[in-house]
Amino acid sequence: MKHQRTHKNSKLIYFLCLFLTSIFCTSCMDLASNENKNKQAALKKMSYRKGQVYTMRGLGGIFSRGMNRLEDTLENDYHIRTSSTIWYKVNDLSDFIITNHRDKTLQGPIILIGHSLGANEQIKVAEKLARANIPVDLLMTIDAVSPIRVPPNVKEVFNIYKPALVPMFSGLTLKARDSKQTHVVNFNVKTLKGIYVNHFTIDKNKAIQKIMLDKVLATLSVANKK
Repeated sequence: MKHQRTHKNSKLIYFLCLFLTSIFCTSCMDLASNENKNKQAALKKMSYRKGQVYTMRGLGGIFSRGMNRLEDTLENDYHIRTSSTIWYKVNDLSDFIITNHRDKTLQGPIILIGHSLGANEQIKVAEKLARANIPVDLLMTIDAVSPIRVPPNVKEVFNIYKPALVPMFSGLTLKARDSKQTHVVNFNVKTLKGIYVNHFTIDKNKAIQKIMLDKVLATLSVANKK
């Protein structure tokens, strides 16, 4: 009995260490990479299109690799400035956007994207930007797990979700605080034929990636024509 308890404790410690290590490793891939991106772009004589996209990974960072996949596609194939961070860096991301907005270092519409807990935390980023009077052209959430109301500085919400039996792994519908200011679309992936995803795979699915990509491109196209 004592041996079994010790074995269980060892497994618990192992998974806890693995979890903490994943957080540490994935948190290294965030806004700090912008400087390197700028240097690489200068070397390649590449100019970014107007617009800023910020993706946010969920708990642990290891289950939201679709955020990094979308980042790579936007950066490499469409020359759209995109940065990825993790859910607990709400303040860092908010401060980064506010600072660059004030000194006009980065230009163009702002798009926030997040998966799971990262989706909910992006709503908190939008709230902080609202207090700084900074508009958000698009907030795209993938399987948000808490029904936080979206602030009125967000022009459009595109919420991709799939309901599930387990509450903490079930995507939810979102609402705006002011429906006159914010247009909300709740898109249930169950309406798509041949798409079999769950909370941990929804952001990495090719069809969902295409939907996210098309939405970002459409938003930037419309915003930059104004």
